[in-house]
Amino acid sequence: QQMGLGLDWDSPLGLADQLNLRANRDAVTDRWRHSDSQSLFYSLPWGWWTFTYGYSQSDYRTRNEASGFPFKLDGDSRSHQFRAERVLHRDGVSKTAMSLGLSHQRTNNYVEDTRLEDQSTRITETQLGFNHGRRIGSGFVNLDLGWQQGIGALGAQGRGHPQAGDPNARYDKYSLTLSYLQPFQLWGERFSFDSLATGQRSEDVLFSP
Repeated sequence: QQMGLGLDWDSPLGLADQLNLRANRDAVTDRWRHSDSQSLFYSLPWGWWTFTYGYSQSDYRTRNEASGFPFKLDGDSRSHQFRAERVLHRDGVSKTAMSLGLSHQRTNNYVEDTRLEDQSTRITETQLGFNHGRRIGSGFVNLDLGWQQGIGALGAQGRGHPQAGDPNARYDKYSLTLSYLQPFQLWGERFSFDSLATGQRSEDVLFSP
């Protein structure tokens, strides 16, 4: 069971920007079991552009047992995400946009204070995205296409010499998300039908999220 605290601040700089802060932690914790997380999100519209920055961090510790012997597990994660989106076309029924992004994630996992190298990562990723949303009657359909590529910037881990089946830090990944929203009324009440399909493909073996 967790408890959390959040803050949403509309237009802190008077520029139609938005700031969101979140913090969560276990409601009950002890020296063996604990987890907490914090996040920040900031969005700034500027003409046809929208710039966003997100940061999140989390920590955990727990205790496990193997063959009757207890041992300590703990770890942490830090993630930065910057994104710039440009509206290419907008009218009364549709909107088309492209985006560029850069993210960096670092994770550490330990057993009895010994770092697990194969389960600890430093990944930097560039992102290129395309979005098209269109109103169809009273419904709305949205399409997202994305290309993500692992690169060596910002202290990312090296390519190394991955064997067959090993994850590769210099990957190419392609993603697609299609969603549909249809509002309707029934017995005088308002409802909506939501449908979402998403998928990704890569010729490379990816690290676990």
